[in-house]
Amino acid sequence: MSDMTTPDLLKLVEELFLPFHQIKRNHRLPRGPWRHETDVEHSWIVGVLACSMAPHIDPQLELGKISQYASVHDLVEVYAGDTSLFTSSAKHHASKAEREQASLARIRQEHPAFPWIADTIAEYESFASDEAKYVYAVDKYIALMYDLIDEGRTLIKHGVTHERYEIVRTEHRRKAHLDPRVGKYYDEILAIIHEHPEYFAR
Repeated sequence: MSDMTTPDLLKLVEELFLPFHQIKRNHRLPRGPWRHETDVEHSWIVGVLACSMAPHIDPQLELGKISQYASVHDLVEVYAGDTSLFTSSAKHHASKAEREQASLARIRQEHPAFPWIADTIAEYESFASDEAKYVYAVDKYIALMYDLIDEGRTLIKHGVTHERYEIVRTEHRRKAHLDPRVGKYYDEILAIIHEHPEYFAR
């Protein structure tokens, strides 16, 4: 175990945690004044919703592990940046895995006193546990819920047609079905969205 110093803690908060607050996601918060959700807000809702759903999905899922994965699952975006489903370029999408691996390596290198952070991100991204697959699926489910709650306002703002939505959500749906038990709820929301053509750009 490496020694932990006050400078280590200050660096962690100043260089990793505070910038995480500032990352704006492509989704707006679907209630209240128009503004984009931050990564911190997103991570919180993933953690609380995933822990709330877990006893209904599978009582054997470990809530502590779920909470840990949710807390760090997007932390690589501090250095890798967000990759928007609908607004990022094809080149940006293609480089996502490479950028996020480089970010994880940087987190491990620059914050060696706190190996739990990089180790937990790596566990999550390996999908080695049911909890990791479950949190990954819930992350996708929340994005779809926002589309419904938002009644398509963000989709229209970004010029997303119904046809384009179907194409993009096909791969997104596959990811949500990494845990088919979450995928069932994803499909219910998706079916409702498809019943509302007014949620899409013309």
